Amino acid sequence: MTHSKTDASSAAIIDCLRALGGYWFDQTMNRKAGCDGIALFHGVMAVVEIKDGDKPPSARHLTANEIETQYRVEHCDGTYLIWQSPDDVIAWCQAVMVGGNPTPTPPLSTNARGLGGE
Repeated sequence: MTHSKTDASSAAIIDCLRALGGYWFDQTMNRKAGCDGIALFHGVMAVVEIKDGDKPPSARHLTANEIETQYRVEHCDGTYLIWQSPDDVIAWCQAVMVGGNPTPTPPLSTNARGLGGE
């Protein structure tokens, strides 16, 4: 099995989560996962897709598999986050500290079936 393509910002984002005391469960070896990993911070878990915030928006869209995963996670009242920089990690961790599970990040794109944007 080969690694899925990782974004340039991945290491900085994951290092930031760990520096704040969070845990990262990497999913990049599982191409069918539809996410880069699972973040856990103070008892709150989120499925996370990492996109490189330095790229133009057209290069940061979710794949069909990621959209499907986002839909399935949110359909079960889970949280699917899209992190583009360490600032997104910090904001999520702060929101967790203040009030538990924060509102998920809005999707970057939707597909023709309407998945991911509902």
